[in-house]
Amino acid sequence: ALFRRSPSIAGLTLPLLLLHGSDDRIASATGSEYLHAQATSADKTLQLFEGGGHDLLNGDHHALVQTKACHWIQAQLDANGEHRGIRIEYINE
Repeated sequence: ALFRRSPSIAGLTLPLLLLHGSDDRIASATGSEYLHAQATSADKTLQLFEGGGHDLLNGDHHALVQTKACHWIQAQLDANGEHRGIRIEYINE
């Protein structure tokens, strides 16, 4: 609901990584999906971790979340720019 009231989210143009657990009982994944859809960034990724809860960095999926986030950051730093794009990844490992 907060994102829907903020007109500034459409102006997000920097590379954007959204991480969300599919079993998050505090914040619905639909908020992250909405932000991903509304952001105008040419390089945005939504990673949905199947079975992940609200605290992805300290929960059962922490190692996988850290690995995926580090790979995304490394790709952003990569000089050849091949990572740029719009994607949604459903992670079930």
